[in-house]
Amino acid sequence: MHDAQDLFYKEAFWRNKDMICPKDVQPWTNMFVDKCNGLPIAIVCIGRLLSFRRRSYLEWEKVYKDIEVQLTDNSIMDMNIILKVSLEDLPHNMRNFFLYCCLFPDNYVMQRKSLVRLWMAEGFREEIGQRASEEVAEDYLTELIHRCLLVVVKRNDSGCVYEVQMHGILRVLALSKAREEKFGSVFNPLKAYLVKEVRRVLTESGDIAQVAENAPHLRSLLVFQNSFTFDSLRSLSSVNKL
Repeated sequence: MHDAQDLFYKEAFWRNKDMICPKDVQPWTNMFVDKCNGLPIAIVCIGRLLSFRRRSYLEWEKVYKDIEVQLTDNSIMDMNIILKVSLEDLPHNMRNFFLYCCLFPDNYVMQRKSLVRLWMAEGFREEIGQRASEEVAEDYLTELIHRCLLVVVKRNDSGCVYEVQMHGILRVLALSKAREEKFGSVFNPLKAYLVKEVRRVLTESGDIAQVAENAPHLRSLLVFQNSFTFDSLRSLSSVNKL
């Protein structure tokens, strides 16, 4: 329990050098840790979520009640609830940036620059003041890292983020959310119906023509397979996908 609380403090108060818990929110710390049932990734996600909220009794009470609404009587928090609460806490535009990251293979390491370019190609563009869309996207990437929704795998010599990765558990749950919102899905030849309504598809195997036939709303196709050839894209153009 002590280790779990230390981890919670580290994540919830990472902005403070001393990581001291303010008295106003002290009553809630043990309650959040208990809800996480000792699951480290749950503690990390909830702690980081709270780090973006005001450190006041009422603010933390609101987050706790939001979680309680998702729970049945006498149940403990599970990762589905954590992801749901974490997603709802994200700014609307940032949700697309996060969900897109689950459309890479499991444990896939994403290069920062390539990821930002893909976001731009998808049309996830937002300009704030005089700042360009790519700069805003870089800020969103940084915030996703700070919220522990993405993990830094490698930094360059200057200390800047070079590669990131999505935790396997979060990816599974994010994929479920992406399918629910018709955002995207992974193609499985045995369950081709799962891509019927989605706009983006990841395929690691199988016939691209089969993807095209089963995904009438397809806008983006991410292909990760050794046997891929550009000739196979003809199947997409033949059904008006390109």
